[in-house]
Amino acid sequence: MTRTRATAIAVTLCLAVVYVLAMVRSCDAFAYVPGYDRCRIPSVSSALPSLVIAVLPAFLLPVRPTAGTGIIWIVYFMHVFGAVAVAPFLSDLTQDTLFFSLFISLSFIVVSLASNLTTIPFISFRINSTILNASALIVIIAALSFILTRFSVSFNLPSIYDVYDVRADFVDKISDGGGVDGYVMLISAYSLVPIGAILSFITYKRSSVLSASFFLMSALVTLVIYSVAAFKSSVFIFLLVSMIYIYVGDKEPFRRLLLIFSVVLAFALILDLSGVHSDSLIHWFRRVFIVPGLNVQFYLDEFGFFNDVAVPDAPSIISRVYFETDGSANAGLYGNGLARGGWHGILFVLFIFYLIASLANTIGGRVPLRISISLLFPSAYALSNSSITTVILSYGLMVNFIFLYGLANSCPAKITRSADR
Repeated sequence: MTRTRATAIAVTLCLAVVYVLAMVRSCDAFAYVPGYDRCRIPSVSSALPSLVIAVLPAFLLPVRPTAGTGIIWIVYFMHVFGAVAVAPFLSDLTQDTLFFSLFISLSFIVVSLASNLTTIPFISFRINSTILNASALIVIIAALSFILTRFSVSFNLPSIYDVYDVRADFVDKISDGGGVDGYVMLISAYSLVPIGAILSFITYKRSSVLSASFFLMSALVTLVIYSVAAFKSSVFIFLLVSMIYIYVGDKEPFRRLLLIFSVVLAFALILDLSGVHSDSLIHWFRRVFIVPGLNVQFYLDEFGFFNDVAVPDAPSIISRVYFETDGSANAGLYGNGLARGGWHGILFVLFIFYLIASLANTIGGRVPLRISISLLFPSAYALSNSSITTVILSYGLMVNFIFLYGLANSCPAKITRSADR
């Protein structure tokens, strides 16, 4: 067993422990909250089969240090694991959750291994790095200018308790003004900000002025988006991409990506057990690791595995029926697949995911892994929570691939794989 595989298994087992603890805490804390009022604390014997199935992919998913593998493991930790592990906590659901759990784990393993074995030809042509950098900076400035002209921006930033009111006002505004505003906001947060942050590191040795320009523009776009739309994820993305780029480095970058999750798990657990921040598990951890899987089970209960009818407004239906709110309860790959038409829809979504992972391996393999992983992390997070086509178009995954392709042709660099074996 390689060090990377051993690390992956160890991190997954840590996730299982923290997940169960967080789920128990959440069931208790939100016992009377719609959605969570369906939660029941299972016995060890009834929870163990689902946990075993949830951990199974850790032994079989590819660990070759590529960008596509990075996406696979991020989606596994944030989406697939929870979709399986949450099942025994929802004992009143009518569908065969154990069968569905096996289907999730096995199908994700098959698709992941297939993408790891697929080679997509790379068409190369020389791109001047100066032109690439200038183009990226112009696009970031253009997006910032668009937001500033379309919205009244105040740098009196909303508190964490006011974000939902500010976001509701933003949704009303973009509903009245068309969809372009929303596209610009999401692509800026999930694509342009990471691109700017990464270019600030890449260009530092060549030009400190250009590096500072990328950093300041990215930071300013982040603040403007948070001020206008109160997207907490926008601030999170800017900081996370920067930290991942610095921490992952060039030595064993994929193994370090896995270790990032162990740090997050340990940090949330320590904060909770120490009493420093007793809500770290039922709020932070729950939102990232529990909610996507919880929604998948609600999709299964509402639409069924063998349903063959697409439900375009599935997120709003789930939000109204299970959470009793007028929201949008998205559920990543498997929930989105169920909404597209049961198991047929899931296979369609997994095929697109297979293409995404394969393309990431091809394009990302020609730049240092610290760059591709840092850039694609927000997209992988979005894949864990949203419709796959929405991630490609609205959340900027296509833009990220275009940038990676340009970067691969302007400064190609092979990844050193021997250190990660």
